[in-house]
Amino acid sequence: MKTYFSFPLLVLLLLAACVPAAPTPTVSPGSTLVTVGSCLITPHDYARQENAVPHAVLVNVPGSEGLSLIWRDGSSLGTWQTRFLIRRTNAHLTGPASEAQTVPLVFLGSGENSSSQLYVSLAGQIDSLIEFPTTVTVTGLIGIPKTPVVAYSTVEPLADGSGLRSQIFLGDIQIIATAKAIQTEENSDSRIILPVSIHRDLNNTPDGLWYTTSLWGIGGDSMVDPRAGLYYLDLGTSESMEFLSQGCNFSDLSTGQNWAAWGSDGVMYAADLHTGQTVSFPRLASNDRGPVHAFIGPGDGYVAWLEGKGLEWDGNLETMLRIGTLEGTLIGEYPLFAFVGPAGLGEEIALVPLGWMASENYNIVLAVYSASEDRAVLLGLDANTGQISMLSEGAFAGFAYP
Repeated sequence: MKTYFSFPLLVLLLLAACVPAAPTPTVSPGSTLVTVGSCLITPHDYARQENAVPHAVLVNVPGSEGLSLIWRDGSSLGTWQTRFLIRRTNAHLTGPASEAQTVPLVFLGSGENSSSQLYVSLAGQIDSLIEFPTTVTVTGLIGIPKTPVVAYSTVEPLADGSGLRSQIFLGDIQIIATAKAIQTEENSDSRIILPVSIHRDLNNTPDGLWYTTSLWGIGGDSMVDPRAGLYYLDLGTSESMEFLSQGCNFSDLSTGQNWAAWGSDGVMYAADLHTGQTVSFPRLASNDRGPVHAFIGPGDGYVAWLEGKGLEWDGNLETMLRIGTLEGTLIGEYPLFAFVGPAGLGEEIALVPLGWMASENYNIVLAVYSASEDRAVLLGLDANTGQISMLSEGAFAGFAYP
C-alpha cells in the first residue's frame, strides 16, 4: 500500500467532498466558538511552547552515502549512513546540529523484504529500532527538537477488511519499540490520524500531542493536501480537544504551537489558538486551486502558502507562492517562473513549500521537483528581500536545530 496513487481528478474531488466524521473530542467549558467559512475554531487555554527555529535541513543528496545535514548557508555539517531509504523519508536529529558527529539520527526506511523499518544511525552504524509487518505502513514521523523523543503513525487494514486502523505511538528511541499506541482510530472510510507536534511541560517532558486527520490512498498533484481538523491529546487524561473542525483543511501548527494555518472555501486562514483571533487572505481571482501547504514563520510573524490553477498531470499547472504577515498584510507573491532559474531544472517544475528556517532574515524553504526527470533541489526564499537561492540538491527529509 502506498500513500500516493494516480486517480482522475473527478474521483479525487468526489472523495474529498465526502468530509469524514471527526474524532470525538472534548470541549473545554467556557470555550468561545469562532466560525469562519465552513471551519469551526474552538480556542482553549494551554501552556505556550518555546519557539524553536530550525537552522539546517536533512537532505538525501544524490551520490552521498546517506542523509546529509545542510546548514542554512548551504555548507554540509556531516552525513549519516543509511540503507534502503524510502522515496519520501522522514528523519529526526536527536540533538543539536552543532554536535552532528555525535548525535544519533532516526529515520524511516525499508527492510530487505520491503517492510517498513524505523532505523537509528550513528558513526557509521545503522540499527533497526522497529521492523513493521508488511501489512503496516508508517505514515509519519516527528520529534521534539534536539531530543531523542519521537512520535510516529501507522495505518493497516482491519482483519475483517471492513476499514482501516490508524495509530500514533510516542516515546524515547530507547523504548519506542515497545511503546503502546497513545491514540487509535478505526474507521470504515479512508480517514487516518497523523501526528503534528509534541507538547512539552517545563521539564521538556511530553504531556500532549497535536494531531490531524487525512484521507488514505488519495493521490493527486502537488496542489493536493487532504488533511483536515486539528486536535490535542492530553497524555495525562487521554482526552482529546478539538481546535479546528473537519471543515478546516489543515496545513500547519506554528513551532510555538500558538497559531494554526488552514485553507477553507478558497481563503487562507491563520488563527491564534488561545483566543480565536483570525487573519485571512482570499485566493487570487485568477486562481481556482488552493490555498495549500501553508507554513507559519518563526516568531509567529509570517505565513506562506501555495495557490494556483491547472493540473500538474496535464502540464498546465501554474502555482504561486504568497506570503503575508499575521497582522493581515500581504508582503510577497512569487509565481512559479521565479523559481525556474535558481532551481536549474528546466521550465517544467513543481513547487512545494516545506517550512521556515533562520537566516540573516527568515527563509521559507521550498522543494522544487523536475517534471521530466527524477531530480529535486531545495531553495530558500528570503521573505524580506525576495532573494531566491540554492540550498542543496536532493530530497528533503527534515529540519534540524542549533
